Amino acid sequence: MLQRTKQPFVLFQRPGTKNWSMRYSLDGKQIKKSLQTPDEAEALRLANQIWHEQTYRLKQGLTIDEQPFSKVAEEFMKKVEFEASADERSKYHPIYWPPIIRRFPMAYFGDKPIDTITSADLERYLLWRKTYWTSGHGTKIEKIRCERNGRIYSRAAPRKVAALSTLNGEMVIIRGIFEQAARWGYCQPLVMPSTKTRKRVDNRRPSFTGTEYNTLLRVCEKRIYESFTGERQVQERWLGLSEQLRAFR
Repeated sequence: MLQRTKQPFVLFQRPGTKNWSMRYSLDGKQIKKSLQTPDEAEALRLANQIWHEQTYRLKQGLTIDEQPFSKVAEEFMKKVEFEASADERSKYHPIYWPPIIRRFPMAYFGDKPIDTITSADLERYLLWRKTYWTSGHGTKIEKIRCERNGRIYSRAAPRKVAALSTLNGEMVIIRGIFEQAARWGYCQPLVMPSTKTRKRVDNRRPSFTGTEYNTLLRVCEKRIYESFTGERQVQERWLGLSEQLRAFR
């Protein structure tokens, strides 16, 4: 087995393959990893990159092994189930949360390492989630499985954009996954994006200013006065004509 040293790691070739591998010790563990290349210079570059990434993770208080989001989510669901059985959280969480987690965030992030997911990635996820049933993956689903009060049934898949209240509720679950992952040392704490919708531009006419109000008041008073004066003139003319008619008779 051919080896190369003079580094904080050892490069070696296993019998029967030309590809290089690396071996190193970190955090009390001995780790072996195939570099998937027969080129020694490329293997050295990759090994240095992996070594620096791993030492950085260790300095940041993270585990030296990357954790796929799907694996962390499954671990989180087991924790939720245990806490519910111990009366440490709502008994409904292990019933309603797993289907949501598996259908949406796990489908979107899959095996992506959880420590590489950013706030920008979650912003993109929210857009994907909003249109899931209208133009996304959900358009291929006709029925969804539901459970309520211990009864399992199917209902038609919704064909509408996710409501703000729905997104808020689901982000509570996703926030819980990332907060727990940070406590386990899988990732750094992550700032959750806001699910608030942007308000429409208000095109309504603003209220009258003081000057406009006074002008409007004067015009109204003038018109009322003119109307009242005109009625008096009509009444006076009608009375005069009536008196003339009576005198003629």
